[in-house]
Amino acid sequence: MKRIIKIHKAEWKMEDIQKQINWSQKQTWTKKQWIPKPSLIKKVDGIETRYSGQSYDPRKEELIEDGWPHDHYSICFFTISDTDEIESNSGWTDPKGNWLRSECYDLFITNI
Repeated sequence: MKRIIKIHKAEWKMEDIQKQINWSQKQTWTKKQWIPKPSLIKKVDGIETRYSGQSYDPRKEELIEDGWPHDHYSICFFTISDTDEIESNSGWTDPKGNWLRSECYDLFITNI
């Protein structure tokens, strides 16, 4: 029988998220509020990518200081962004900028 778990009103099969849970349990997490991140926009086609310190050519790309509008939580993949909803604007982050929803942290990290 497949084990089903509810995360933020959505049902997930444990087998579908187990790899992410295992990975998450090995990380170091810090509680934080999410803030917009810098992004790079290619001048030729407008494609935007998250800026994380990589080198770029300012003649070809424009750095937008608060241009990256959201990220996704690592286990449940829900969106984290600069919103008034506390459940969707904060969580647990690791040094590489991955995020866990507080609900997932409580379910899978604090209860291991």
